[in-house]
Amino acid sequence: MIHMEDKKKFWLYYNDIVRFLAIIGVLFIHTTAYAWSSQEVGTFNWNILSVYNCLGRIGVPLFVMISGAIWLNPNKEFDFLKLVKKNIKKLVIAFLSWTWIYSIAYMIGMGFKFDVDGIRIFIEQCLVGHYHMWYLQMIIALYMCLPIWRYIVINEKIYMYLLRFSLIVGIIFPTINEIPYINVFDNIYKNCHFAIGSEYLFYFLVGYYLSYKNISKKGKTIIWFCFPIALVSRIAITYFTSLSCDTLKYDFYDDNNILAIMQAISAFCFIKEYANFLKDKKVVRFISKYSFFIYMAHDLFLQILFLFGINASVINPIIMTPIIVAILIILCMCLGWLLSKWKFGRKYLI
Repeated sequence: MIHMEDKKKFWLYYNDIVRFLAIIGVLFIHTTAYAWSSQEVGTFNWNILSVYNCLGRIGVPLFVMISGAIWLNPNKEFDFLKLVKKNIKKLVIAFLSWTWIYSIAYMIGMGFKFDVDGIRIFIEQCLVGHYHMWYLQMIIALYMCLPIWRYIVINEKIYMYLLRFSLIVGIIFPTINEIPYINVFDNIYKNCHFAIGSEYLFYFLVGYYLSYKNISKKGKTIIWFCFPIALVSRIAITYFTSLSCDTLKYDFYDDNNILAIMQAISAFCFIKEYANFLKDKKVVRFISKYSFFIYMAHDLFLQILFLFGINASVINPIIMTPIIVAILIILCMCLGWLLSKWKFGRKYLI
């Protein structure tokens, strides 16, 4: 385990880089999604967008893993009431606030009708949230169980048991279910999934494990090679399954399969090993600091760009995808600066 003399100074030196790459990954996914689904399967643009989308799939796992690495460490001071009053309260208010913002934007874009159906749709949008708001609900659930998770990690035997169990239920069963004609674990997976959570519990637990685990040089080499292997495998599987169905099929781009965890663990370990090369970069620290706000706000601007016909395939997707990602970050930073002038915005939205 990690031991530090001063708990108040607890921090992971690679935290900023993980969050920086995680938010870039999320932006890659959402930027390419619309254009990717509208392209003819197997074309040049389709394949380029598929690569960008797959590269971005480390985003959410990295966010969850770094949260586990920080919050599960016994050396970090922990007060559950403080967690609820500060962190969880902010997440809940942010969720409610942003669902209203996106709901209003949605109704304006779709043309709001002040009748029973219009009001019902608006309320549903406010309660369910925009498509990417699921992350807040998931992370709130993990945080609410932190006293349990932190108690478990103190006992290494119980911790390793839960880590393995969450791997089997959250990762291995879903992977097997994706194999054609083999869905014997389907009902078991569904029942266990609702009982103990999802694959994100595994990412949360393994993030802490990797944060203190000393891996041999040979082990690191093997883990790092997992990234290109997983990346190429996910892209290839998606290409051939989509080609056979003549429609986009990206089941292996989800986070609940072996290839996903190989890619995420490899990226996390690589960042941890070489973080010193980027840790003092101001751009990295700045974007990392506002990664939560960028996550929440970026789709507002993305939808506006779509309305003007600007998407990742409008020119060459190799160039256009990173350009749109950069535009989204800049626009989010401008909005964040404006909201920072407002006390509520500064406290709960940024």
